[in-house]
Amino acid sequence: MQFKITGAYSFADTYDVMQPSDGVIARAGRLTGAWRLESSDGRSGNVHINAATAVRFVPNEAPALLGTMVLNMFEYEGSEPETDVLYLAYEASHFQQPGLSQQIITVEGRFVGGRGRYAGATGSLHVVSVNGFIQDGVAEVHLPPQSEAGHPQPLSPDQVRAAVAHYFEGTRSGDAARWASAFATNAVVEDPIGQPALTNAQAILAQGEAFLSAFSSVGLHEKFVEVNGHEAFAYWEGQGTTFDRQAVRFAGINQFRFDANGKVISLRGFWNPDDIQPA
Repeated sequence: MQFKITGAYSFADTYDVMQPSDGVIARAGRLTGAWRLESSDGRSGNVHINAATAVRFVPNEAPALLGTMVLNMFEYEGSEPETDVLYLAYEASHFQQPGLSQQIITVEGRFVGGRGRYAGATGSLHVVSVNGFIQDGVAEVHLPPQSEAGHPQPLSPDQVRAAVAHYFEGTRSGDAARWASAFATNAVVEDPIGQPALTNAQAILAQGEAFLSAFSSVGLHEKFVEVNGHEAFAYWEGQGTTFDRQAVRFAGINQFRFDANGKVISLRGFWNPDDIQPA
């Protein structure tokens, strides 16, 4: 489902921390507000939000804002109170303060499940607000397959292992599109950690193409996989050959999170391209 979002929010119950000598100002508190959702299927309705949030200002650095949010979707669905709830993790990708009386904030978020109809939901959110009023807001929510009882059908450990194996087979295929097919459309990729996160299918495919283009042949081989629910950690070893026929090797650890369809919705790669060495 895709949503257009309008509405407003404000801080409440704030607590400020100041370190004048370091120029650090931090504010933690609760965010409340009401949003109106208009979905791609023609429905519309209101939701109230409750969030734990924090803002940090440091000299010569961009302000940082991040937190978690609850969207009370039972209001939109017309269901019983507290039955349908959606959870969001968010952070500001852009924070501008043109003047003391104006703040322009762009927030990116990812949905991380919920309750009722939204249990196991995934997706993304993009909101631009000016002084707490949303000027531009969109969201995409993916609901997992439902069992006959109406509850999300979780992946088994064997299904998670198969999804991990599918990902690594893609790295060895020499086909960036095949590798990228392991990801959900709303996946977030930080590979390696420290690089800007990739948040759309085009960027993920482009990264795969760039990686493959650096070698005449390359592939990652999973050596150890540990599964915990829909998450998995994999230690892998990479082998490749450069275009000047130099054999190379490298290694790392991947942290995966999968949706109910076995697609990667989060990948964090712990490795350093500078550590690629001759074999």
